[in-house]
Order: sequence, then structure tokens, then C-alpha cells
Amino acid sequence: MPRLQINAQRLRSTLVELAKIGGEPEGGVTRLAYSQEEAQARTWIIDRLAEIGLAARLDAAGNVRAVRAGQTNAPTIMIGSHVDTVPHGGRFDGAAGTIAALEVMRTVQEANLSTTRPIEFVVFAAEESPRFQAGNRFGSRAMAGQVTAEDAFRLVDDKGITLGAAMQAVGLDPVQLERARRTVGEIAAFIELHIEQGTILAEANSPVGIVTRVIGTRRYRIELTGRADHSGGTPMGARRDALAAAAEVVLAVEKIANGIGGSLVGTVTTLQVEPNAMNVVPGQTVLGIDLRALEVSELDAASEQILETVNTISQRRRIQPCVQLLRDTAPISLSERIQAVLQTAAARAAIPVRLVPSHTGHDAISLNDLTDTGMIFVRNPTGQSHSPAESVEWSDYAAATQLLLESVLLLAENSNA
Repeated sequence: MPRLQINAQRLRSTLVELAKIGGEPEGGVTRLAYSQEEAQARTWIIDRLAEIGLAARLDAAGNVRAVRAGQTNAPTIMIGSHVDTVPHGGRFDGAAGTIAALEVMRTVQEANLSTTRPIEFVVFAAEESPRFQAGNRFGSRAMAGQVTAEDAFRLVDDKGITLGAAMQAVGLDPVQLERARRTVGEIAAFIELHIEQGTILAEANSPVGIVTRVIGTRRYRIELTGRADHSGGTPMGARRDALAAAAEVVLAVEKIANGIGGSLVGTVTTLQVEPNAMNVVPGQTVLGIDLRALEVSELDAASEQILETVNTISQRRRIQPCVQLLRDTAPISLSERIQAVLQTAAARAAIPVRLVPSHTGHDAISLNDLTDTGMIFVRNPTGQSHSPAESVEWSDYAAATQLLLESVLLLAENSNA
């Protein structure tokens, strides 16, 4: 097989061009899940695929799929990521993996290379969670058969729009969601390239990482109901202040996470206050808590301590708590077979790599029960992500994309790879 080389300049310019969709003056990007901006980005990707002779289509979940035929009808080698963002996010989260996969497809097409296995390109819909909270990775979970049409109409954003209605607004039919499902044996392997959303690679002075393990996530919605009263006429001792109770919970989550240590991180990510008026003692608060760890035992310990603390605070302050578990995803190990292929490809291409865990979730998690999955991380100099400050060194990005190409070709040619 001839040695192929990605076009680093084209890789960079294509990512910069995509960033204009939903782009903001200060350099950030907003393309929320199932928004018009995300739909526009998907159409833009489909047009780029058409330019190289690849026909793409949307499945029932809004995932973009395009298959480059192989010499056989063997299961595909799939690559890709997502294009939706958090509000005021960066240019690279999701987009870097999508454009890297596009560059691989362009490179192979230009070389008119015939591979044994088909190569499949994908852009997953709705990977990020801010709009629908527990709706994160909705497109990839639909592909894995992990969500239903009922889920689509159960999840609601802060404007009262259901995820299903948002899908309908961009021309999708959530009732047909089951049609997005793939079965075991259709996909031989999936590799996702992503920026690292942390500093392990930067601190190790390594440009590229091969991911070994991905964190588990536990998310809670905690509603604390007290009593709304006049802020001037109610004595301090008579108050059932839901916001004061929430303030204790916020600090307790931080203290508990610090105390458990290890890989655990805990964050109160959202806070809603009712009636949210200047002259009223808050009668109700709703908190969102996000726990993440590489070990289930750490998640268990944090959950137990936090829920016990919520009850203790509530009893002391005469508050009624209501706890809802929104998400419970166990930590996973990625395919050792794919890790070995990535290491072989890195050695052949003389790309220095480091084995690293991922402390953030990705679409690759969804497909882990469907096929062998692997991930490539690109060094993020500051570790900042979900922010306009998100960045990569372009040379690192090119090296990671070259590694993706080399790995795909190994997998597409060798059924034992």
C-alpha cells in the first residue's frame, strides 16, 4: 500500500471555515444540539463530502453518515465525532475530530486507494449536554440503541422545548428514531479523534495521546423546597430559605470531592432559584450535580456522602428535598486491540504518543458495546475547553490526523489488526 500524507494546510483551513457557522465575535462558537446552527454545520459537511464524490445521508437521529466502498462488504471502519457545541464554546471540541475524519476521507479519495474494508465517516448529532441535560450523546446513543422516541419527548430545554420538538424543527422525525440503530457486526471498529480536555499531554510534553479508559458519570437533579416569605417581614429564625440550603450543598459537594480524591471530580453545574425576586426569601432551588471518576467505587462514595449531606442539611433547615438521578454511566476501558493498532501506526509514522485516560465523556462511549472503540487525543496547551480559549498547536493536530489515517488504513486492510 502506498504511503499517504494528509494535507495539513487544508486540515487547518477547513476547521477554521467550519468555525464560522455559529461563530461569535470574541472567537467562541455556539451550535447547540438540534439547533439551526448544528443543522447548518451538518449540511456544510455533507456538501464537503459531495465535493469528493461521497454521498452522505442523515439517519433518523440526525447523524451524518457516508461510506466509502471497499473491495468487500465487510463491516466498516468508522471515524468521526460531532459538530454541536456548548454555549459560547471553542472551535475544536468535536469539530477537530470531525474535520480530521473528513481529511482522512479526502486523502484516501484523492489517492483513489482501494481498501479491503469500507471506511465509514460519521458526524454524531447532539453530543453536548447543556441544552437537554441528560440528552448528551443522543445521536451516538441512538445509533447504539440506547434511547427511544419517548426519551426524545421527555427531555426538555430551559425554554420548554422538548428534544423531539427540536428534532422536528430541523427536519427530523423522532418517531423514527429506532431506524438509526446499528447492530453488532456492522461496524468493525470506531476511532474518534478529540482534543484533550485537560493537561496530561501538555504536562508530559506529548503531542498526541492514545486513550485507554474513559470516566464514568453520575448526574443528579436536586430540588430543595422551603417556603417563600417576605425578605423584610420574616425573622431569621422563622425562615425556610431554600437558597441558603443550596449554598451549603454547593460547598459540601466541593468538600466531599476533595476529600475522596483519586480521579473523582464533583461540580454543582446549574442552580435555579424561585421566585428569584429581590424582596422574597427563596422558596425553592434546583441544583444540577455532575460527578465523574475513573472508578465506580469513587462515584459510589461521593454519591452516598452527598445524598446523606443533602438530607442532613434539609432536616436542619426544614427543607423538603427531592433527588432525581439523571445519568449513571460506568467508567469503561477502550479496546486493547485498537490501542495496539494505534501504537503500531504511531511507530510507523514516527509520531510520539502517550497512553492517557480521558476525564471527559465522548461519543466513543456510546459505541463501546457495539464495536471495538478507540480514541486519539490532541494536546491542548492550556487544558481549557468548553471555552473560546480552547486551542491546539496546528502541528499536533496534523500529527494526530496523520495517526488517524495510518490507523484506519491498517484496520481497513488487515482483518486481524
